[in-house]
Amino acid sequence: VTGNATVVAVPPLDYITISGAKNVYKAFESFTTSGMTVTAVGGGTSKVVTGYTVTIHYTSAGRNYFLVADNGCKVTVTYTEGNVTKSAEIEITVNKADYDLSGVTFRDVTVTYDGQPHGITVLGSLPQGVNVSGYTYDGSAGTSRTEAGSYTVAPVINIDDTVNYNV
Repeated sequence: VTGNATVVAVPPLDYITISGAKNVYKAFESFTTSGMTVTAVGGGTSKVVTGYTVTIHYTSAGRNYFLVADNGCKVTVTYTEGNVTKSAEIEITVNKADYDLSGVTFRDVTVTYDGQPHGITVLGSLPQGVNVSGYTYDGSAGTSRTEAGSYTVAPVINIDDTVNYNV
């Protein structure tokens, strides 16, 4: 019995490249593969591939988001074709996050002098971990004023996590 066979040569997998990967995050963001392309290169040809694995090297186990302590950590992308496995790394930059204070306001107050202390208050809900410990009136600390006049008032905002959030 005789027959014909077709042999297709598969070029060897030499390495993989990663392009379009997001590598700058804010604290509490999770890694995303959105926009990331993995390309397998071998035997003088290249092709975009799927079926790769992603390993994130957080500074501590048990979470799926970055903290500032993870700045400089590596994300390893691994792809296997046949019996050959290749990896490439992405270095991650992690910056401090910003609290969303968009729902917080301070309303201008106009009062008639009556010798009583008057001040302003926070309107809206401060995010967890943020509080107002006082106010400055024209740069001087205090909670209210009794003297007649016009004042520029600014809140003294404190945050619990100064490592991962901007003040």
